[in-house]
Amino acid sequence: MTTTGKPFVLIVDDDKSFREMVKNHFSLMGYRASIAPTIKGAMEMVRRSHDIGIALVDWHMQGGAIAAPLLNLIVERASDRIKAYILTGSDKPGLKHAAVFAGAHRYLIKSVDSLDIIERFMQMDYEMMEGKIVDGLTGLLNYAGFFHAVVAEMKTARDHPDDKHPSAFSLLFVDIDKFKSVNDTYGYAVGSKVIAAVGKNLSRHVRPTDRLCRWGGDEFLILLPDTKLEGAVKRGEALREAVMAEPFQLSTGEPVLLDISVGASEIKRENIGEDVEWALDDLISRANVGERDVKSQRGLSR
Repeated sequence: MTTTGKPFVLIVDDDKSFREMVKNHFSLMGYRASIAPTIKGAMEMVRRSHDIGIALVDWHMQGGAIAAPLLNLIVERASDRIKAYILTGSDKPGLKHAAVFAGAHRYLIKSVDSLDIIERFMQMDYEMMEGKIVDGLTGLLNYAGFFHAVVAEMKTARDHPDDKHPSAFSLLFVDIDKFKSVNDTYGYAVGSKVIAAVGKNLSRHVRPTDRLCRWGGDEFLILLPDTKLEGAVKRGEALREAVMAEPFQLSTGEPVLLDISVGASEIKRENIGEDVEWALDDLISRANVGERDVKSQRGLSR
């Protein structure tokens, strides 16, 4: 997402002349745009960037690659902030069904749908997304809602250094362990229910003053006002115990044991600085590194 009133556009196409033409067209109309010539490269960008609002994706790529894995990733990790459009030169019967089933928000034909029409769709979908601050799967704040609330709270604390406002903030980065195995074993529908169940569990164990959001996929963020790092680590341990104590029950009655990894970071009020958004990004980055370290120490992969 961006703050310009227009979405950041990711163009995924193996035709260099076409993707450059599309990028230039939307750049002239005031959009920021980036390109990815491969599905693998596009997937990496989706994982790393929280700016992307619209992904224009060719279904068939060189080497026989298709867009389904990218669409699945967007559905799993970023459905609240990215809309994927299949933009293809093929009108082969059954292809539209396959694309929509994989997670495409719109299915467009290069030779039929002009870039001006596509731009109208993009703007309409973007405006609808901008109005959302709640994650549809969990009912928690999404990152947009979390971001605006936390930045405002940190600014207020910075500008009012008194006992009525937090003197420090800690942040927890929470990731469900072995979540890919859950999806691979039981399917995406069960995976989504597991995410919702963990989110509900976390929400029961945070304070009214804490802010909890679904960061994306199977990851959550929790801002802890007036909490130092040592206290945040203890809170993370308590949350892990709470999640482990409630296995997810399949429709067959079989329990799925759950666990989480939690990383923590802290910033003192006097260190927030002028750029509060950067301070929040840094908090998240450091907590994410901590979560990865926890996973590594326990012999787990991402």
